[in-house]
Amino acid sequence: MLNQLSEFRIQNGTLITSTDFVNFSKPPVYEVIRLLDGIPMFFEGHMERMHHSLEMIGEAELLPKELVLKGIQTLVSVTNIRDNNIRIEIGRDQHNQFVWTLFLVVSYYPDKIEYEKGVKTVTVEVERKEPHAKIYRTEFTEKINHLRKVNDAFEVILINHFGHVTEGSRSNLFFIKENKVYTAKTVDVLVGITRSKILEIIGELKIEIVEMDIAFTSLSDFEACFLTGTSIHLLPISRIDNIIYPSTQHPVMLRIFEALEKYIQNDIDQTRRIL
Repeated sequence: MLNQLSEFRIQNGTLITSTDFVNFSKPPVYEVIRLLDGIPMFFEGHMERMHHSLEMIGEAELLPKELVLKGIQTLVSVTNIRDNNIRIEIGRDQHNQFVWTLFLVVSYYPDKIEYEKGVKTVTVEVERKEPHAKIYRTEFTEKINHLRKVNDAFEVILINHFGHVTEGSRSNLFFIKENKVYTAKTVDVLVGITRSKILEIIGELKIEIVEMDIAFTSLSDFEACFLTGTSIHLLPISRIDNIIYPSTQHPVMLRIFEALEKYIQNDIDQTRRIL
């Protein structure tokens, strides 16, 4: 399986030992969930988005979240891996049978220096097909990985055919200017689970949030920017192409970062109580 970390995986609710690919007839819907001390972070949100993705591709059969949670607990128990990303893939096989599989994946988390200094990003003019459905597409992933490698960049920022900056290839994107937070319109991006939580937090902090078309030509107007995602939580950006941002010291970003860490701990505590 794609970057599978352990020989163990759950397939249709059963623990098996295999690293073979599942023969999906079409690219599967997928979710990547971060485990913290064996507890899935933002579990409810991931399940809601997974079901939404299935509905968007016309899949009538849904997957009970209780089965997914039980599968996660089983993998944590047999592997004793408690801090890692876990991936679920769902679709139809060549016999049109509904198949779902759950496995631990090789994971990378930013180190302390990257949080303290921010990360480098580059831009590319490309759009994600069906941005609201989380579907794995090999060609898109290979192109992004190549750009990331040749530019020694942490992330690749996507620009649509209108010249608007939308999101990262595997993250969402926020900008700060004059104590306001800016982000692309929800209709144009993958609705990241962490992004949704960030929007809630910004509202609770009484910080103004503006969803708008962000022109590529306007990037130098912003004071700071950051990425959000499952593995990175909230990660400051130090550079987009040749534009430098002192993001790590921006007071608005620091307030949001602190509030997010508390939010995550509360979410983990709530999920732990239902296990």
